[in-house]
Amino acid sequence: MQARGHRFHQATIYKVESGTRRVSVGEAAALAEVLDVPLTSMLIAKDPTGEVERALHLVQGVIESHQELREGIAGLEDEKLLRELVDAIERDGLATDLPEGVSVIQLARAVSGLDVTELEKKLDRIQSSKNYRAAADVLGINLEQ
Repeated sequence: MQARGHRFHQATIYKVESGTRRVSVGEAAALAEVLDVPLTSMLIAKDPTGEVERALHLVQGVIESHQELREGIAGLEDEKLLRELVDAIERDGLATDLPEGVSVIQLARAVSGLDVTELEKKLDRIQSSKNYRAAADVLGINLEQ
């Protein structure tokens, strides 16, 4: 465990086994790797009420939603999609004279009210956390798309 970046000692294992210390998702994933067993089998075997399985399902939904959000953000960077948005705005009479020098991207972002830069930064922070990545690994979700 220490080779994988976790501060585990014999006393730590005792506390985990006795139920006086919780294990993070990242630690659980590393433990499963060390023991050469699937993490889901470790979790679900001790889950008679199905809470862990439901939690994994919810986590999967969150991760998939984040991926959809990334695709949506990528769409805002797509010049063709943004031009279609501007065309629709002009066609519906929602835009009058555009100031000179305003790019299609600036206009579409202004109309949508989105500042995707901050959103992208927040997503990056969330998705780079050790526990988030461990949860994605457990669920077999590739974050490197």
